[in-house]
Amino acid sequence: MELINYVVRSGDTLTKIATQHGSTVAELLELNSFIVNADHIEVGWNLSVTARTSPAPTSASSPAPAQADTPATEPAVLRLPPLQHAKEALNTLFEKASHPCKPRFANIIYATQEQSFWLLPKEADDALSESAHILEQQVAPSKSKEERKKGLDACGLLDYFMEPNLSSFLEGQEKERMQFFEREHPDIEDLNLAIQLQDRALGIEPRPTEPTNDRAEASRRADEDIKRIPDGMARRHKLRVLQREWEKLRDIAVKKAKEQNYTYQDGALFTPEALEAKKRVDHYLKTRDEVLKYGELPTYEQDELAKLLEQQHQRYREIQEFNKGRSPSLKYQEVFTQLVALEAYKTYIDAIIKVADYGLAVPEFALIMASGGAGSGVQRFKQYQEHLARQQTVEDEMREKYAGWVKSTGQNMLPPAGLLEAEREAWDAEQMALQQLYAEAQQAVTSSKPRRHLLWNPEQFKPRPVERLVKSDFPLHEVSWPDSPKPLGHTSMMVLNGLTKPNIKKSASFAGNSSTQPGSRSAFSDWLKGMGAFEIKDQGDWFDNNGWFEVERFYEYLSKLGWQVDSLKNAATRKQWGDRLCEVVFLDSVRRSIRLFDRTPQAQLVRFLSAPPERIQTSTEASGPTLRDATASFETTLDIDLARGEVELFNIELPKAKEAQPVQAKYIDYQEKVATLDLGRFSACFSARAWGFAGASLQLAANLDLSPSRLRYGSSLDPIEPASRTANTASTARTEDLGQATSAPVQLEDAASASFKLFAGVQAGIEVTGQLNWLPPKGLVSTRLPTGRTKNTEEKWLNLAHLTAEISAAIGLGVDSEVSLSLDKGRFILRLKASLIAGPGASGSFAFAVGYEAIGELLDVLRRELRKNMYHPLKWIESDAFSLLWRLNVFGILGIDMRSSFMLGADVVASIYETLTSSGAGGAIAETIINYKNQSELEKWIIDVIPEALGPLLSVLASPPSRLNPEAPNGTPYLLTQQQAITRILGWIRFNAERTEIVHAAQRQFEEACTRMNRLGTKGSSPGQSYCENRMRLDAIMNSTPPKAENEPASQRALREYNSHISVLGALSDQHCVRTPSIQTGFVRIPEYATYTGPGK
Repeated sequence: MELINYVVRSGDTLTKIATQHGSTVAELLELNSFIVNADHIEVGWNLSVTARTSPAPTSASSPAPAQADTPATEPAVLRLPPLQHAKEALNTLFEKASHPCKPRFANIIYATQEQSFWLLPKEADDALSESAHILEQQVAPSKSKEERKKGLDACGLLDYFMEPNLSSFLEGQEKERMQFFEREHPDIEDLNLAIQLQDRALGIEPRPTEPTNDRAEASRRADEDIKRIPDGMARRHKLRVLQREWEKLRDIAVKKAKEQNYTYQDGALFTPEALEAKKRVDHYLKTRDEVLKYGELPTYEQDELAKLLEQQHQRYREIQEFNKGRSPSLKYQEVFTQLVALEAYKTYIDAIIKVADYGLAVPEFALIMASGGAGSGVQRFKQYQEHLARQQTVEDEMREKYAGWVKSTGQNMLPPAGLLEAEREAWDAEQMALQQLYAEAQQAVTSSKPRRHLLWNPEQFKPRPVERLVKSDFPLHEVSWPDSPKPLGHTSMMVLNGLTKPNIKKSASFAGNSSTQPGSRSAFSDWLKGMGAFEIKDQGDWFDNNGWFEVERFYEYLSKLGWQVDSLKNAATRKQWGDRLCEVVFLDSVRRSIRLFDRTPQAQLVRFLSAPPERIQTSTEASGPTLRDATASFETTLDIDLARGEVELFNIELPKAKEAQPVQAKYIDYQEKVATLDLGRFSACFSARAWGFAGASLQLAANLDLSPSRLRYGSSLDPIEPASRTANTASTARTEDLGQATSAPVQLEDAASASFKLFAGVQAGIEVTGQLNWLPPKGLVSTRLPTGRTKNTEEKWLNLAHLTAEISAAIGLGVDSEVSLSLDKGRFILRLKASLIAGPGASGSFAFAVGYEAIGELLDVLRRELRKNMYHPLKWIESDAFSLLWRLNVFGILGIDMRSSFMLGADVVASIYETLTSSGAGGAIAETIINYKNQSELEKWIIDVIPEALGPLLSVLASPPSRLNPEAPNGTPYLLTQQQAITRILGWIRFNAERTEIVHAAQRQFEEACTRMNRLGTKGSSPGQSYCENRMRLDAIMNSTPPKAENEPASQRALREYNSHISVLGALSDQHCVRTPSIQTGFVRIPEYATYTGPGK
């Protein structure tokens, strides 16, 4: 029975999966022993299923399943034929090969990786030309992407994209055991992650991270922890034993893989350019920090700095344009050091240019690109630095001002609503200016050729290597011919060896082991020498004073040596070839200072897969892959930097804003029913930069998945495609000597067909940046604005979040929800299934760090949904995220600027909240509520306030006023103000409930709030008892008499209104509270107390 892997998708059940694969639920449970509940599977699980693809027969009367419920189709498997080895050439050409001492050669080539010219005898020239033609026909750009992949396979090139499973290199029981690990424990290498995923599979809730002051709750948590310890330790021990077994099998498999020309690498083969780009970005950030240490610079120095960057950009652009006259000097570093400039900034400016060498435009570089001339470019660059510095200064002032308020008041006074208003307005002004500069920079990058990737937040650029199995003998080689109109042609050692083989003793590299490291001896070099070719290194006296290659000087050199090359006899041919070589042949000093041409095998492959260009030092466009199974309008374009072998994926707007539809996410409500959450409309705009093999994978991939990474949030563009090769194939390692025709085959695969992951691991070479724009759903409460400010009623898309950043732990989506909200390092992380935005069928998910702009609207959505869920916890919001949200909710009620508080960080939010809920703060809070100018706006906020925020608010209002500060500045006792505030809050909730016929929801809201009347808004282990005790607290404060007689009528009026509201809001729960009045026994007075007698006592 052949097994295949199936990834659980949204809407899947075991019954559906079994029907789809002609299996049964019992069989699936047997094959996947980790499933403990047949009714519970989660999206993303890897299941083993039988390879039978025809569904089980169904009766004619069985209704056809609804189309909407049909799970997305599995990605098609690329079926490959048995591995074909190069046939032995029918003739050997050693006897016919021209000797290097003979003066005449048929042709000459320039090999980019070897950085050498090669003089070719006719036989070698014919073989190279024919192999290049075969290769070009196999992978023609006009062919479909599947045909191109099969063409690469026929030429021996696709294996370098394919990661075989470790089990492919094992046999017998070892193979079966490794297949078990690949099927049941794919994450066994990371023990902590394996435990976390196992907890989710078993339905074990994560341990609460929010502290609690409730002794009963703390005791309950401790008891749960104690209960978890034995099971957790036992499962960890079991997994550790399995991990040690897997490690032994892995080592055996890796050893056997290395014997077959594979190596176990950390991704360096696939992402050396991405890692080098990261190194350069880090260097740029370090030098920028050094510059910013100077603070406000004198105008003269600032101008000199900007002009220096402008001059260097201009010279760099001239070098890249490769004018026919070739007037600009290529000796960039020499020119740079000749410029008299500030020594402190030379490294900084050079770092900016070096980052641009890898296709990345940091803000400074992009803003210079945006300018039409030196004057405007200098000005924009200065503005960028000034706005950035001023915004940082404003943030520091906000923190200092808040710290000063805390110190001066001893945290015993409510922060005034406008405490940070002036700073907030200044910060917003700087932010708007920076956003305008960002738009200019984005436009400049979009119109640049070759297209660069805007790195507006360079500190977030963090490419990561990926450990994987890779082939270490790359057979593709790149050459330039004088008699070919194309700048570069390509050949494969597999094709060459099939055409003709020199019959001479060969070095170890000749068997095909061409190192991927430039500069090392390769099979190609040995083949050329064996065919009688003669090598000339490309560094010689044939460059002009500006560093440009001069073909006539090179031709004179050959002539002086008495060597004749037939293809160079024609002067016009030499001129055309010389122009083409100027784009790839450079002085070593130039190559070391500027990355003008990338000669690595990865870059060669990107050029090979591109349509033949007229020039190399330019970019070309091609249609990009689509999002797998997406139904939303989704078009991508690839911009390919040919000289550097980099690919930019752009024009990704998913979906277009005008076509975006309201997102209706599903989750499980408190009644265990499917509920729908209206999230408004979303439009994701992003682009991607890919280097090396990752760029080539984008050229070949037909589809992309939006794959949430375990170590990052954002969306990694994942071109992984399953592939398999037909059974009974063998990989042959040659051990022949001169004249021998024997070989020793090494078996790679046994009777079962081998499965591969095509393009696996290349995500580390793809940098994705972008943002998520959000149009909130209609009907939300207006976000609270500082006094005197009005809200713009126009429909406005918000910049909800940026896509690129790092996260400390895995965040995923369960089978029960299509949306999740969590907290990481003080940032809200919103994750949405891709199908919600891209249309049904799209796989993967988006994840974004929510920015400060959308906090108010996000709270509105949360409060509305809590009311629909009868104020039961929302499973799609993690506890730590919810805690921060309800604290911000309290701020909104009291007119404190939520965005400013959120921007200052979670610690500041906690500190302000501590002040609000401290003893004696009720009077100041009540005065804020009673005297707030826009009462209708406040009413809307109170109506939807979440119990976790309403409970602490009522608790503070129910506390006796401070004896040191018992009345307001106008003489009104704080006790009366607190009574009026309680009455007003409860009245708003009651009257809205009666008006909208949601009395039951309001009763639940009040009940939940009363159980949470503590500083942290948490519910204790005995919520019924907490309700009764806190209801008695509210009655006590409302029945208290103000110290001044003239205030008694107002107090009695508030009490009557309070009792009327309580009769409605407390109707369900008050009946379960029994109060025992205060009694006097001897000298001891026992105070009144309440006892809960209802369900769950």
